[in-house]
This record gives sequence, C-alpha cells and structure tokens, in this order.
Amino acid sequence: MPGTPTDSLQGKQDTNAIKVFSYSHIFTNHELRIKSQEPELIKKTGMVWPVFVFTLSFILLVTIRVTSARRFFVLLKAYFSLAAARQLMREDYKLNKASSVLFSIVFVLHFSYFLLKINQFYGYIHYSFNDLFFFLLTALCVLSVYFFKIVAARLLARLMLAANETDEYIFNIFISTNAIGLFLFPVVICLEYANLPAHYLLMAGLFVLLLFYVIRLLKGIVIAYVSGRFSVFHLFLYLCALEILPLIVVIKLLVSKIF
Repeated sequence: MPGTPTDSLQGKQDTNAIKVFSYSHIFTNHELRIKSQEPELIKKTGMVWPVFVFTLSFILLVTIRVTSARRFFVLLKAYFSLAAARQLMREDYKLNKASSVLFSIVFVLHFSYFLLKINQFYGYIHYSFNDLFFFLLTALCVLSVYFFKIVAARLLARLMLAANETDEYIFNIFISTNAIGLFLFPVVICLEYANLPAHYLLMAGLFVLLLFYVIRLLKGIVIAYVSGRFSVFHLFLYLCALEILPLIVVIKLLVSKIF
C-alpha cells in the first residue's frame, strides 16, 4: 500500500541511484567544456579524386610499357639524345600514334596536378570553387598553350620555308613533354601522400621541368643551326618570343613567392 515504510525506503533507494548515476558518470564528471550538444562529423581534409588521376596515369604507363616495350626504352634515350629522337622519326613514330597520345595524356595529368600543388603552396591564384575544377581548368590551359605553340611554329615554318625543321622541333617538344610526364610521376605522388616537406618536392619538380626545358631548347638550336635556313637574328627572335620571354615571366612569378 502507498505510504508504507517499505515504499518510502524504496523511493529513497531510487533517488540515491539516480544521484549516483547522474553525478558519478565518467562522461559528466569531468572538466571538459561542451561545445555542442549534437555529435560532430570528422572533417576529412584529404582529396579523393587524385587517386583516380594517379591510377589512370599508372594504367596508361603500364599499357605503353607492355604494348611498346622496345619503343619505350628508345623513348627514354630520345629524351636526352637528338640522334635517338631522329631515329624515332625515321621509324615513323608520329605524334598520333597510340603510345604518343597516351604519353601526352600522362603529361597533361601530372603537369596540371603539379601546377595545382604549386598554387596551393604559394597561393598565386585564389579561387572559391573546388580543387578538382581548378585542376580541370589548368589542364585545359596547358592544352591551349601547347596548341598555340604548335600553331605559331607552323606559321613561322611557312614564312621561312622550313617545314621539315619545324616538324622535327615540334616532335622534340612532344618528346620533352613525354619525359616531363614520366619523371613528374613520383614527384606528384610524394606531394600528395608522402610525409615530406612540400617545399623540397616542389623544387625537385621544378628541376625536372627546367632540365627538360633546357634540353629541348638546345635541341631546337642544334636543329636550326644544322639546317642553315635560319639566321642568327631569326633564331634569336623566335627564342625571345616563344621560349625565353615566357620562361622569364614564370621565373619572376616563382621568385616573387619563394623569396
């Protein structure tokens, strides 16, 4: 019956149990401040889409290695040797071949991603959209720049009646881009996943770009000098307009942020 001593004793025990449960719990008896009553999700800062970019480029490189094993090593020699590049031209290795197209795709992927990392580290361009869209815009700009370079070289070839020399130079441009795409692969992988200072990795990538740029430039000078169709003035004018001036602008931008 209600009001009996047994009921009163049971009520006191229930009250004590509630007090013990309320004040002795490990999640309530602490000095941590509560920021929110709702559970918060863990925010992931890493990007997922680079995995698909690197996987695609790896598949393309393996495809080139498996389907064109001999030509793959000849291409490695052609990166550094003008004679090996001319051997590829004699073997009718055109830019529309499957391996050349795949190498060009690898170059666009790796070079665009490397430019994305440079922009993230030094902050040249500020944008409000996501990194994937910026990566795609960068890839489109890379394709546009090389398209403009080829068109300009073709126009100069018609003016100077040097179609063969221009074709050889354009071929060496693509050979240089193939090399950049291949040797940038470990750099961009380390930039994304390795626990290494980004500054040194970016310097390594810039060294790769500068190395093959200088090699391509020297090949172009040799091609123009051996042909005898280009005067020193024409060669100097071309180098200043399409090679040296863009390089100076890029170096100026880099130096303004690095130092």
